[in-house]
Amino acid sequence: MSSQKMTEPTTIFGHTLDARQSRSKRGREGRRSYSARKAKGPYAGITRIESYTGFRNDEQSLSANTSIPPTLEEQQAKAEFYLDRFSQFTDYRHRGQNPYLKWLKTNPQLKAAAMNKFFNIWHPVSRHQPQMLLQIAAACPDWKDRYFIMKNYLEEDGMVKQGDDPHYVLLERLIIKLGGKREPDQEAEELVSKFHDSLLQMTAAEAAGILAAIEHPALDISDYFQQITRLCGRSDLTRTDPYLYIHVEVEPKHIIWSHGNALDWMEDEEKQRKEGYTRTDVVNAYTCSMKFWNDFWQIAFRKLGYRQ
Repeated sequence: MSSQKMTEPTTIFGHTLDARQSRSKRGREGRRSYSARKAKGPYAGITRIESYTGFRNDEQSLSANTSIPPTLEEQQAKAEFYLDRFSQFTDYRHRGQNPYLKWLKTNPQLKAAAMNKFFNIWHPVSRHQPQMLLQIAAACPDWKDRYFIMKNYLEEDGMVKQGDDPHYVLLERLIIKLGGKREPDQEAEELVSKFHDSLLQMTAAEAAGILAAIEHPALDISDYFQQITRLCGRSDLTRTDPYLYIHVEVEPKHIIWSHGNALDWMEDEEKQRKEGYTRTDVVNAYTCSMKFWNDFWQIAFRKLGYRQ
């Protein structure tokens, strides 16, 4: 989300400009007088106070499970390894076994109205995502966990650099580009809100499992959007639209860290004794959260025209 520094107009009504000029002159004289007095004091060598805000070094807080490979190809391979490993805890089917991706690759004849519904159904997830990430981060006792979740949050809410926009705003623009319009879907909104509300009582161990579940379908979701955009006849947008290409680049990292972090919580017996939880607490939270995705995608693809 872009932010601009506010500046006063250079010319207004005559008397106002004269007053400001007078105040400016007095201010300059006051600063010179203060600087002269300060130069005679014991701290004369200090001319200004400098501060900075910096992120910690990512490598300082990565375990073997959460370490990120250097190339996108290696990241995708490690992400899919984790998806395979966690598939034993859910009946959600990912990548090559995903029934919706298989269906989209048959090039079904999709109506424009149905496509518009699909993207609008996804909008509540994108809109709630930043708040859900904040809640999950707040449940984590370790700064290292909060740090990486907050990096994800900043991406979702468009705060990484000046000029960024929240991802749900980018989604709204994509809907317009595809010839659609924003039409809130009440059924999807209720389902997402219910899942969001369920996060209010989670423990730290449950937060690790829930985050892994939230990120689990990320690669499939990117493919859903890529394929549907192609079926809309706008393959060009898969390369040029920020909502589409951003997720291809960042989702493998999100999967690696969230699943690797869940594994750390599942495998660290010392942490389990300290925090008072079991491996099963993490797994159960993951499994329950994956049920949300199964329900959500059934709604979304039913309205797109998918039939089992």
